Amino acid sequence: MTSTILLAGGGTGGHIFPLVALAETLGQAGWNGAAHFAIGNRPGEADWVEGFSHTELPLCGGSLWRRLGEICSGEIAAWKLLNEVQPELVIATGGYVSLAVCSAAWTRGIPYVLIEPNQVAGKANRLLSQGAKRIYTAFPGVAGLPVSKVLLTGLPVRKKVLEQ
Repeated sequence: MTSTILLAGGGTGGHIFPLVALAETLGQAGWNGAAHFAIGNRPGEADWVEGFSHTELPLCGGSLWRRLGEICSGEIAAWKLLNEVQPELVIATGGYVSLAVCSAAWTRGIPYVLIEPNQVAGKANRLLSQGAKRIYTAFPGVAGLPVSKVLLTGLPVRKKVLEQ
C-alpha cells in the first residue's frame, strides 16, 4: 500500500510554496508515496500547485462572521477530504486551511506536523501547536511555539527558485 501525506496550507504563497518545495524534494529523494494538497479557494492558489493532486477548501477569509462560517464549512470539507485521501500524516504551514485540516485530523487520530516559516508563529500554527507531533522552523527561537516540539530545519525552497 502506498503511503499518503496531505499537505495543507493556503491563503498566501508563504503557506503554499514551502509545501510545494517539500513535495518536490520528496520526489527527488525517491519517495514513492502519494502527496495531496489541501489549499484554499482564493484565485491563484490552484495555479501554485499545478501538476500536483489537490483539493480546494472553501476558506478565503473576510469578516469575523464570514470566517467562522467558512471554518465550519471548511471543517466539514476537511473531514470529507480525509475520508477520500486517507493520509498517514498531515503536514501544514498555517492559515485557515491548516486549521480545518489539522483539527479534523486530530479528531481522527491522524498525526500532523507543522512548518513555521516565520520568526513569530502565526495564529493558526500557535493554535495547532499543542496537538502537533513536531514543529519545523526556519528560525531559531520562534515566538509562540512549545520549545519541546520545535526542530530548526530551515525552509524548503522550490526547484524553480533554486534554478534562477
